Amino acid sequence: MSPPASSSGLSYARLRNAVRRDSFSDYLPLVAWDDETEAFLCIDDTWGHAWELVPTAYMFGHVQSALQGLLNIHFPDGTVLQLHTFADPLIDDALDAFLDLKTRDDPLIQASARRAHAYLSEGRHGLKALHGIPVRNFRTLLSIKTRRPLGEDLRRQVEEQLSKLGIRRLPPQEMVAFYRRIFNGVADPAPGVFADGSTTGAPPIAKQIIDAGPDLVFEGAEVFLGNQVARCLTPKAPARRITAERANRLMGGMRGASEDSDQIGGPFLYTLNILFDHSQFEIHKRAQILSAQKAAGSFAVEVGKQIEEIGWILDEAGNSKFVRVIPTIWVFGRDRAHARDLAARAKRLWEGEPQPFSMQKRHLWRMPLIFKVVMTVPQCAWTYSWTQIPSVSLGSGGWPVLDAPRSLVAGAMCQRAT
Repeated sequence: MSPPASSSGLSYARLRNAVRRDSFSDYLPLVAWDDETEAFLCIDDTWGHAWELVPTAYMFGHVQSALQGLLNIHFPDGTVLQLHTFADPLIDDALDAFLDLKTRDDPLIQASARRAHAYLSEGRHGLKALHGIPVRNFRTLLSIKTRRPLGEDLRRQVEEQLSKLGIRRLPPQEMVAFYRRIFNGVADPAPGVFADGSTTGAPPIAKQIIDAGPDLVFEGAEVFLGNQVARCLTPKAPARRITAERANRLMGGMRGASEDSDQIGGPFLYTLNILFDHSQFEIHKRAQILSAQKAAGSFAVEVGKQIEEIGWILDEAGNSKFVRVIPTIWVFGRDRAHARDLAARAKRLWEGEPQPFSMQKRHLWRMPLIFKVVMTVPQCAWTYSWTQIPSVSLGSGGWPVLDAPRSLVAGAMCQRAT
């Protein structure tokens, strides 16, 4: 009998398994853009709409009331609302718009405008007059994801409610460009051209986001995205008390030069995810569990506080609605050391206040992408009354920002950088 044939040769199946890699673009939410509904179709059969709020330098009382009115809109069950604060390092467009406004043919005015343009352009990597704090364009984005396309009536309610904030619909090209910058480098501009996924033969939009190049590498708490290193922080336990003024300071000190060291010195993306799941059943279930507990000693004090809190929630549940909140913050560093420094400073800001948050580093991918929220509610999600959300949503604090092009403002509390 002849010996069996040797199987040491490389088969096509073994070769294919050896070179096959998991494609991260399979997990990006964008599939196609629909012109009729002006919305993105996402991979979980939902529809995403996006707006940008301009200007966004500071949040006063009328802004808080506008956000509270936004949450008072009757969104259908399963709606996810996201508020994003993005410290954008690309400031060229704002600086060029400032120069275009200087039309008076006066040598002194033109020279002054050019010097201001050059000075702030160099400050994108840090201004010496502000202890190395970089100049950034702080942007606020609003995204809403629903199970069905958002009707024109609801969309008009959103835009009317936020008309004080200069709301504008975000074109699909800008959304695609934003995605490309996140995954390929936030410090570099990206094109917004894409092939519509609804066209026959065109790939999904998600397949057109990530450039060919270095692999996405996950090493502990660090994620290597293109030419940058990213780190994620999420609150493990919420602060016992939060106000709009304190929420501003969580992203940077706003008391002038004395808090120049309390700044996140690089690009970051803060996202507040708000889930409208109407969790009345879970509130009552938790109340029953707490009321049945018996404790003694120091543990009884903590249980008593929780019972008192759940009692207040039950009183509010009759005439108020509750939502789930998932806050996340990502920092983007030039290298590992820079990303580590940005994450440490952000953690110190959130944990350094009286009655602070308890922060944790995420070792799993949880990027707060627009239209992308985990389907299972994680442990970092908390239940809030809708009247409390405007205090939790963050605006810019005292960072160097670019305001209206007519008067370039850079510095804490509108102090000009000199």
